[in-house]
Amino acid sequence: MASSRKSRVQSGPLSATPAKRSTRRSSSQSSTSEHSSLSGGEPPLPTSTGDSPPTTDPTLTMVQGDLFSCPNSSSLAHCISADISMGKGVAKVFKTQFGGVAELKAQGVQTGGVAVLKKHGRFIYYLVTKQRHFHKPTYETLNFSLQAMKKHCLANKVSELCMPMIGCGLDLLDWGKVKPLIVQVFAGIRINITIYYL
Repeated sequence: MASSRKSRVQSGPLSATPAKRSTRRSSSQSSTSEHSSLSGGEPPLPTSTGDSPPTTDPTLTMVQGDLFSCPNSSSLAHCISADISMGKGVAKVFKTQFGGVAELKAQGVQTGGVAVLKKHGRFIYYLVTKQRHFHKPTYETLNFSLQAMKKHCLANKVSELCMPMIGCGLDLLDWGKVKPLIVQVFAGIRINITIYYL
């Protein structure tokens, strides 16, 4: 990924606060990671104790810049296939940055679920939206994966989530449909979602 550059910020329809850019980059160092999966009715792991965050509207902000320049405290999300190929696009960068391929495969998450790694105190979400790397996702499978990720975010009090324009690169979904879907899934949740685009 290119070095982070001065960003242009656009507030989404639910944005209540301006985006704050950080020049800190995500660590690519290898570390012991915890992982969990959400597929079907399985409970979210790893979990934390305590009450769920208060119900309120989320914020959704668009930022032009490098996704991996986001704060190190923010969790990250992107889409992959169930075969854990991650050979192209932003998925390849996630593979280089965070590794964990064997752990992801061991979770055995199928289409419509989400695999999760924990790296350096934050969660890395792998939305499994298709079976094979050469397939294309649907809005239905993306919705299921987003719902699974939301459950894990709630259980673990995730308050900051950064992602690219998921499903709209090599997967060819329409951002005009994906963005409202993200807003719909996270409605009523206290979470700041930042979408990075180049």
